[in-house]
Amino acid sequence: MSDSADHSKAPRGPRLLPQFDLNPAYGSGAFRRAVELVHAAGAVQATLADNNHAMEVSLRHDGQAIVAISGRFIRWPTTGCPGAVEQLDELVGTPLVLPADALRSGGRARRHCTHLFDLALLALAMAARPRGTRRWDAVVPDAQDGRTVATITLDGDLVHRWPLVDQDITLAGEPSQSLLKGFGAWASERFAGDQLEGAGILRMAAFTARARAHITDNRPVPLRDFPERRGACFAYSPPMVHTALHRIGVVRDLSQGHRQVDP
Repeated sequence: MSDSADHSKAPRGPRLLPQFDLNPAYGSGAFRRAVELVHAAGAVQATLADNNHAMEVSLRHDGQAIVAISGRFIRWPTTGCPGAVEQLDELVGTPLVLPADALRSGGRARRHCTHLFDLALLALAMAARPRGTRRWDAVVPDAQDGRTVATITLDGDLVHRWPLVDQDITLAGEPSQSLLKGFGAWASERFAGDQLEGAGILRMAAFTARARAHITDNRPVPLRDFPERRGACFAYSPPMVHTALHRIGVVRDLSQGHRQVDP
């Protein structure tokens, strides 16, 4: 949660969410998302942390399919989020080789917490790999005049570097690609393996990074005040959306980085 600095002299981000105050620190920092995955002895432990979230997923498998899965929120933005953990139960029995796109189809993803569900799919993909560990780190510096460069590394090695203009990827010599529409098809046509997995993580990091332009955790703003997000995820769906509130004091400034996934 930001302190009470002299807002008149501080850089300001775009007014994307009028329900929140502008963040006076925007323009001088960065959004970061880290994902760690550990696969050992028929089990995967997956953890995610960024400026607005921290959570984990534990998955057990028999070499063919998921036999048990659980989740835990460590730091979460709304009072409606925790119930999404129970939604993970529907993934029990899912084959390890089932493509993530198949699990996202049919509106299933909207029944979940977006970030917890994505983490579960990363854990599923990890379960199909040999035992070991991997860490993804996505960084999205605050935009200047709508422009920034988002990057993601896997175990320290650069996988993607995307110039962004607002919510469009602007790779040299190619048509711009929206992060909001048609991204899945675009990424699937261009990437495979680690590059495709990293593209999905970076896309969500760039989308979530927009929240840094605002102070989202200094008062309990009702979720019903965001009609444009109705049905977007578990917390923004009935009945939670009718009573859920934004939580206070959950945002972390990770501009200087973090050594561990749960800051």
